[in-house]
Amino acid sequence: MRFAGSESMREMDRITIEDLGVPGETLMLRAARGLAAEAMRMVSREDGPILILCGSGNNGGDGIGAAAALLEAGYTVACCMVGDKNKLSRDSRAMEELLQKAGGALSDYVNLEILEKPWSLVIDALFGTGLSRPISGKYAELIEAVNAKDIPVLACDIPSGISADTGEILGCAMAADTTVTFNLPKTGQLLPPGTEYTGRLVVHDIGISYDAVEQVPYDGEYVTDGMVKSWLPKRKRESHKGDYGKLLLLCGSTGFTGAAALAAKAALRTGAGLVYLGVPETIYPILAGKLNEPVVFPLPASGNGRFSRSGLPDILDRLPDMDACLIGPGIGVGYDTEALVWEILEHASCPVVLDADGINVLAGHIDRLDKASCPLVLTPHDGELRRLGGSMELDRLTGARDMAERTGAVVVRKGYRTVTASPDGSCYVNSTGNAGMATGGSGDVLAGILTCLLGQGMEPVRAAAAAVWLHGAAGDLCAARLGQRSMLPSDMIEALSEILR
Repeated sequence: MRFAGSESMREMDRITIEDLGVPGETLMLRAARGLAAEAMRMVSREDGPILILCGSGNNGGDGIGAAAALLEAGYTVACCMVGDKNKLSRDSRAMEELLQKAGGALSDYVNLEILEKPWSLVIDALFGTGLSRPISGKYAELIEAVNAKDIPVLACDIPSGISADTGEILGCAMAADTTVTFNLPKTGQLLPPGTEYTGRLVVHDIGISYDAVEQVPYDGEYVTDGMVKSWLPKRKRESHKGDYGKLLLLCGSTGFTGAAALAAKAALRTGAGLVYLGVPETIYPILAGKLNEPVVFPLPASGNGRFSRSGLPDILDRLPDMDACLIGPGIGVGYDTEALVWEILEHASCPVVLDADGINVLAGHIDRLDKASCPLVLTPHDGELRRLGGSMELDRLTGARDMAERTGAVVVRKGYRTVTASPDGSCYVNSTGNAGMATGGSGDVLAGILTCLLGQGMEPVRAAAAAVWLHGAAGDLCAARLGQRSMLPSDMIEALSEILR
């Protein structure tokens, strides 16, 4: 599902109204009815009256139209104009006429005493996607007072105070339980902190034309179940293990055997045909005894139990037969690790995933990635992105795109609402996952899933976006069964079998 910012949404509206001849009043009425329908799903007539807070822009017009629809459905509604009534557009005035015909009136906001009534629901129609400056004055006072009340909030298009482009809080923001947005999700609804204020997101189609959507640039795509399942390679009846990816995983060191085991198991559970797990010889006996399905093989170790560069000939000899390679989980950082990473990047022809310490060795040297001979995927969390020279001043989406452009790699910016960005500008925001996944080993599971999908021939950016979604979906299933506090990375690996069924 595509998502877009404020300028793109305005242009879609303009094309639909001016070029295709759909009246703006018609679009506003459809939005109003969609907003009213969601309000009716949230509360019944018997629950009590509904308060609608309206601004003077088109967002307020949607709220006025929703008030009319709710009155017609038998609800008790107070529609309150907080903005300047004289600034209402022609379309919004048409909504006011509908409100009057339904037996209602657009009243003027006076003060915070209005919140003392027993409202069953507050509809936020104060500011829409066009807001570009911090909210202050009576609007800020009102928003903060609503947030302090124990009253459900339904936001119209976007919670007031959230930047539609970045998710930034502009002064203050309404904390919505549900947001009804129109046509496409807005970028700021998918990125923190905006996503935290959005609540449950409902996308309502008001009839923006397909032509308008196709003509206007969009910011990226919101990854959904249907998208991922359409991307995943199909398994043919007549096939063998070599058809589903030969993977080389270089993971682990003394004290970090779990990282190697989790990555290998996750790759196999995602459907890998053959997994070759190379580990320092100091931990080989542990992993060889622990794992049955991967082909575990020892490589020379340095004095600290990490990979030694003397193992490079063996690694480079295996690489040509591989469909994907993972370097990083649990390997540590040092001179030998750096040599291993750079040599593999210069000689590999298959896609390579750099995770954890595989990323950290790039710090201060990302210019050397120009010599990489292979498609590359980086999976940094914010701390690792910072070490690579990424800007923390940019929003999550822009920061991921910037790093993808600078490195020439697909970048998976891990965290709340993980962002996957490609050097070609394509971008995906994930829709799954929960705080229970914030535990050691979770990233190793993701790395294994991702390497498996690359090994099965998926385009790197889609493989990364799909891996993130599958990882999060498995985490959500575990959270539902075990609770966020008790779930483990190994539980997520087992849950993959149900997600991929």
